[in-house]
Amino acid sequence: MLRKTPPLAAAEAFLAAAVAPSFRAAAEDLALSPSAFSRRIQVLERFVDAPLFDRSGSTVTLTAKGRLYRETIEPALRTIRDATVRMRGDDRSEPLRVSTSQSFAVDWLMPRLAALKADCDIDLDLVVTTGLRPLRTGDADLAIVGGSEAPADFASETLIDLDGVVVAAPALSNNRPRPTCVADMEGHDLLNMTTPPHSWRRWLSEVGCPEFEPRATPRFESIHVLYEAATNGLGLALATPLASERYLQDRRLTPCVSERRATGMSYRLVFRTAETGRRLVVNRFRQWLEVQVTRSSRLFLQATEPC
Repeated sequence: MLRKTPPLAAAEAFLAAAVAPSFRAAAEDLALSPSAFSRRIQVLERFVDAPLFDRSGSTVTLTAKGRLYRETIEPALRTIRDATVRMRGDDRSEPLRVSTSQSFAVDWLMPRLAALKADCDIDLDLVVTTGLRPLRTGDADLAIVGGSEAPADFASETLIDLDGVVVAAPALSNNRPRPTCVADMEGHDLLNMTTPPHSWRRWLSEVGCPEFEPRATPRFESIHVLYEAATNGLGLALATPLASERYLQDRRLTPCVSERRATGMSYRLVFRTAETGRRLVVNRFRQWLEVQVTRSSRLFLQATEPC
């Protein structure tokens, strides 16, 4: 009976090469010599009777058939790996790979990693980046992302919907008085994000001032940098739960307009596959995360209560 599935080692080498910058880098990841790694790729190409890589350029890239093959076999190999880990009972011992932005990692998640280890015996490998590329490449198991819409191509669930409160440094750099109501905000710089570009629009509409026209101000690539600009008195910011926690707790930023309104944004937990969301370690992390988010939400409400 002819063998209908390729050697697992060859398939693993193929997936490593598909995401690595070169065959050499992929070989190093698998602790193989370049020649041994190349032989595994050749075995697989002979087995499927098709070239999986285009070697004509300065770098090796997947062919169209190679891309299709990767999309087809990657979920299956992940399922085999996860099932084997669970069968061996060492699902807990492997780090959980979580992708998130630098702002969320630095300002909220990293200060809690010691507690995560103590509470749940979970080690996290943080993949610090924006977007969902690590999920697509298999470099992360799940992602924590902020945005206004759920991703269309991944299973996800809402961690928290984000209300916003206007905050500022104790003193503004232009010596203008801090506003105490929405009308006082006229003429102030409203610090904004590059993505999404209109975070103030929803808040102003919710507060009943859709005609309010914010001044054109610099936009920031991360919420962390935006809050740092605000702490230096460069303008007003919308504080939202989680990311603003440390700035509010040490009073580098304080509320100046009492209205708390929806921003249309949320933090979501996004899973690489539906199977990922069923892993025991992921469920433990999800439960721990929900508790931490609830606590942070309470702290946000306390820190932004009107004086």
